[in-house]
Amino acid sequence: LGRGGMGQVHMARHRSGHLVAIKRVRDTLSGDLLVRDRLANEATLLRRVKHPNVIRALDAGQDTDGTPYLVMDPVNGTSLTQLAKTGPLPLARIASITSQLLAGLAAIHAAGVVHADIKSSNVMIDESDLVQIIDFGLARTMSRFDSNGLIAGTPSYMAPEVIAGEP
Repeated sequence: LGRGGMGQVHMARHRSGHLVAIKRVRDTLSGDLLVRDRLANEATLLRRVKHPNVIRALDAGQDTDGTPYLVMDPVNGTSLTQLAKTGPLPLARIASITSQLLAGLAAIHAAGVVHADIKSSNVMIDESDLVQIIDFGLARTMSRFDSNGLIAGTPSYMAPEVIAGEP
């Protein structure tokens, strides 16, 4: 279905009949332990957050070769990036989208998680205007910051304190 960064997402039908999205490490990176750890971490952190404005993790595990996977509800709708290209939105719709986005972020933070890559392409809006935050690939707990000196994120969306290497 899609390839972005380190992962690939496939649609599948669960034995219950429901459609699910399965995120795996890209085949070309399956031997990279850092990438595998990052997907396993994404699964662990996403399962801590339960809120209608945050994509829901249904299951996680490892393939027979040890490659981690994450099973989620499928993402429906369009990204905020695409929606913005359609032109100005009515103020009431902007308020609804913003309110839902903030509610999702509050739930993420209440679970002790920092998304670390909030940007318009990681905010999905379905046909009924339900907002969902997706892609926890760079997420971490609030108490853990990378000690390797590397900064991960999308530069034009990163907070100044993150760029400066501060908590």
